[in-house]
Amino acid sequence: TGLTMIASQLPQSNALSHPPPQGGSAALLKAGEATMTFQSSPTSLQLNQHQLPVTRTRPHDLAKRLNKKSPRSVGPWLASSLQDRWQSYHQQLQLCRHQFSEEAVHELRVATRRLIALLTLLSSVSPGAIGETATRILKRQLKALNDLRDTHVQRSFFQEQIPRFPELFLVCDFLRRRERRLVKVVDSRLAGFKTRKLDKAIRTLRADLNSQSADWS
Repeated sequence: TGLTMIASQLPQSNALSHPPPQGGSAALLKAGEATMTFQSSPTSLQLNQHQLPVTRTRPHDLAKRLNKKSPRSVGPWLASSLQDRWQSYHQQLQLCRHQFSEEAVHELRVATRRLIALLTLLSSVSPGAIGETATRILKRQLKALNDLRDTHVQRSFFQEQIPRFPELFLVCDFLRRRERRLVKVVDSRLAGFKTRKLDKAIRTLRADLNSQSADWS
């Protein structure tokens, strides 16, 4: 009767999956205890997982915490960007003076335009006559390179069309003669590009930006 009661308390699925133990009632009792322990373990693990403390942080509280721990200043970052653009322009100018070529002229024009674009952007952050003066000088220098650059582009385009239209070699010959004349003009103008006034304006503008601070949020 005691063995029948113990067997009836065992889960049916485990009783079918495990062969009956050998060795009498003591072995049967051990098998029943092991089965009950196996069945209760997953439940206890699930309870432990649900009982673990869960910490949640609201987005608003997280934003406040970030603002307190990591303030960022916009002014010095803009000053650093301005310094990078100025150095790029100055390097391209020196390269164009020492190794005058079509590619050098193109890179100098690109660096000049990028510096002008940044100065235009900074005029809304640090308005004043300093940025306008630097922009005016750079635009004057850029204008001195426009004719030569236009001639380079036109000559390159017509040369590509010569296989289809051989008569265009006359246009290319005219553009080459014009290019040689403009090279002499631009070369002499490059030597006259003064950077001392520009350098002073850039330094003053960087100092003004470094003095400004705005916390990032």
